[in-house]
Amino acid sequence: MAIEPTQPGVPDLRENAFCFSSDFSAHLARKYWEKLPVLIERPFAAPLITPAEIFRAVLKASDQHLAGDDNVALNFFSEDGHRTADVGKFLPRARDKTMAGYAKWIGRKLRGQRFALIIEDIHVYAPEVWLRFREFLRGLSQFIDIPADRTKASVFVGDYEKTPAGLHVGNSGNFKFVVEGRKKLHLWPDKFFRGKKRIWGSLDFERFLPAATTLEGGPGDVIYWPSDQWHSGEAVGGPAVSVSLALYVKGRTSGLMDLWGEAAEATEKRLAALVSKNDAGFDARAVTQQVKRISQMQRRAAAAFTKAIARPEIGESLAVTWLNRATSFGFSQVPDPLPHRKLKDNTVIRAHPHYPIIWLAGRDNEVICSANGHAFSVAAHPEILKLLKELNRGNALRVGALIEQYSGDAQVGRVTFKARSEDIRALLEKLYCLRAIGKVARRIRVTCGS
Repeated sequence: MAIEPTQPGVPDLRENAFCFSSDFSAHLARKYWEKLPVLIERPFAAPLITPAEIFRAVLKASDQHLAGDDNVALNFFSEDGHRTADVGKFLPRARDKTMAGYAKWIGRKLRGQRFALIIEDIHVYAPEVWLRFREFLRGLSQFIDIPADRTKASVFVGDYEKTPAGLHVGNSGNFKFVVEGRKKLHLWPDKFFRGKKRIWGSLDFERFLPAATTLEGGPGDVIYWPSDQWHSGEAVGGPAVSVSLALYVKGRTSGLMDLWGEAAEATEKRLAALVSKNDAGFDARAVTQQVKRISQMQRRAAAAFTKAIARPEIGESLAVTWLNRATSFGFSQVPDPLPHRKLKDNTVIRAHPHYPIIWLAGRDNEVICSANGHAFSVAAHPEILKLLKELNRGNALRVGALIEQYSGDAQVGRVTFKARSEDIRALLEKLYCLRAIGKVARRIRVTCGS
């Protein structure tokens, strides 16, 4: 089934350009969210992701992998199987210039074999695309309960006939954005495969296709499917490029789970030496002695856990986690900050009121702030807090005027807070690097210091 969301008028590409209309979002939430898959034909006036942007992101991820960055999660498959040891030989290079150029090169290299390149958290390598995903989710969040953590975007490149993972079901609802070529998804509700054996990972599912919901999209289209849908994808008529935005609506993390996890990690670190010391290996006599010490280890672990869970650092760490989840719109990974940039006095800046800087009281007369998934601490200077509130209003503001207005000393009880002009400038420059504020044209009316 395909639907075309109505968007009256011409959307403003500077804001809300990548949000569904309110009417359509309400319709999606009511009829499709966690119920039915659907093809949404070209919902935006401009592509949420362009072919050039996705090529730059894939190239950056590939270059970092080739440089030895183990944090890059990528996989390459050919008809010969999953390439692991020599995956670097099959990654894009700058000489390919486009994803289409890469597809031609890899086709020659593989002598016509079909292929699939999958890179997780691709938004980390394309900050401008991540900002659009954030906008997309903000619009949906007014109608749908968006998960607060583990959201991620993965790119799928290739001319494969079936998803390399085979037939599978996850615990995430997905929006697939088709960037290049044509992409087809075969989808089945979970109840269809109940009682059937050896289904997971199967590539032999042709007999089930008549019962599938099959959706095919081209560039600019979006395919949505709920978390309970078994699925397999394929490229149609040649290589295709698509990005899946996964929202983990099942198995959500709770505050209590986070608390147990933090305390357990601290306990494990505290007892690491004890556990290592008592590692018996395959020595039968040593194992006997270790079993006798289990009750002793249990008492020590209980005492260490009790002490760990009461530590103020645990609470602070959880506060940072939840602040970052809120300001990242649930993405488990976010792009790195921009390189440091000096802001001159006459520079006009503005924050976005839809994506505010948020903060909580911390220890030692500090507050913990977060912007776009990055946490940092600043002194709990009352003027600094006023500055953050002023920025969150979203007005155009002049850097020099902000420095003049919010720098100086303040007395709160017995604590004297100092904020030199260079401190305020440094804070603004940090927020700029975190993309919490941006430069605006001077022709825009300035609210402060005009």
